[in-house]
Amino acid sequence: MFLIEVDGHLAGRMALGGIVRGAFQSAGVGHALDQALTGRAIATIALHLLVRHAFEGLNLHRLQAETQPTNLASGRVLTRCGFEHYGSAAQYVRINGVW
Repeated sequence: MFLIEVDGHLAGRMALGGIVRGAFQSAGVGHALDQALTGRAIATIALHLLVRHAFEGLNLHRLQAETQPTNLASGRVLTRCGFEHYGSAAQYVRINGVW
C-alpha cells in the first residue's frame, strides 16, 4: 500500500494487491482519496506512479481495478491512467458496504 500525502496531511492511498506471478504477471489496483481533494489530479498522478512501478519495477503484465458504476470520478482516474472498461459484473465486489 502507498499513502498519498498532500501538504503534510494524509490524503488517500493506493494499493497494489493480489499479485499473481507465473503465466499471469498481474495484480489488482485499489485507490481512495479524501473527497475534499478530488478534482486536483492527485489520484491521477499517484495512480500513474503506481502503474509505472507495477510495470517497470515489478515487471507485471496486466493490472485490473474495480469501481462502483456510480463512482464516475474513480472511473475517470482509471481511464486517464490507461485502464480500459472490460465490462460489468453485478455484485462482484463489495465497496463501502455496497455490492
